[in-house]
Amino acid sequence: MVESCDLIETSLRYVSFLRQVYIANCALNAIFAVIAITGNLLVLFSIWKCRLLSEPSYFLLGVLALTDLAVGIIVQPLYVLYKTSEILGMASITCVTGVATNIFGNLFSGMSFLTVTFTWVDRYLALHLHLRYKAMVTSSMYSKVITGLFMVLCLFVSFYQWKIGVAIIFSIIIVPVCLITSTVAYCKIFGILRRHVNVFHSEANLGEITDNARAESVLKYRKSVLGIVYVQVFFLVCYTPYFVALVIRTILGVSPEWKLAWNITTTVIYINSSMNPCLFCWRMKDIRSAVIKTVKGFRGPRDRSESRISRISPRDSRSNTLNPEYVKTKHDNQAQT
Repeated sequence: MVESCDLIETSLRYVSFLRQVYIANCALNAIFAVIAITGNLLVLFSIWKCRLLSEPSYFLLGVLALTDLAVGIIVQPLYVLYKTSEILGMASITCVTGVATNIFGNLFSGMSFLTVTFTWVDRYLALHLHLRYKAMVTSSMYSKVITGLFMVLCLFVSFYQWKIGVAIIFSIIIVPVCLITSTVAYCKIFGILRRHVNVFHSEANLGEITDNARAESVLKYRKSVLGIVYVQVFFLVCYTPYFVALVIRTILGVSPEWKLAWNITTTVIYINSSMNPCLFCWRMKDIRSAVIKTVKGFRGPRDRSESRISRISPRDSRSNTLNPEYVKTKHDNQAQT
């Protein structure tokens, strides 16, 4: 911890150069922390309420939402406190909050990063294995893998307290490995989707499917490809600058310009935890429907009952046939007649 505090205290000399950047980063992290908490809570609650955790893909999304939620609840508030104390020149608070921000930031943002990579691999397995996927891949298997990854990450993050160089070297190794893995998985997914479209084209030429079915398959293919392109590009944009900053620090050391780049890249990674729920709702119809259903479910019983009553027109006599009291009264009147 002594080495960590020494490095953090020496960064106080750059406050005058980075004051405006720190203020902007504090404002951004405060805003996006609220978005991360709200969005990831909605996704988590929707997955739990719809009982989707038993499915491996949704289990991974639940883990990702949980780690992103931790970023919004723990990491971003700590970062704001850390930079505020740094601006005010409060060395003791800067030391404690700085170490905590780096430890929890690397832990939860790193776990989010690994889970996103794992999600790409899962999507590839789902397409590659096809019908065998459900038999070979289970949520319990994924839970063991996630637990193992979390324990390994905890081990390397713990080095930050006394051997920062080890933690930095680990990050320099793991970040490109994950970026390459996700890119390879993306290319494999792209190839599988393309082969599926080629099969549809062959069947269309043989007259086995209609032109409408062919057009629909091509449209779905384009939407799928565009979707994964957007997600992968966003993933690379968020994490590649962080990797470059790590390499520069290892080669050239710490400088005011490096501190500027470092603070910007870490904020981008934290903001990524706020954007992931938006990507879920945009690209996954099941998650989008579940979230919309959850939001509507937050309305009180009175609002729902008033909504049901307002949908029933008093002029529509047919609606009264659904009322048991109306049916009973009508039956009694007929009997008296």
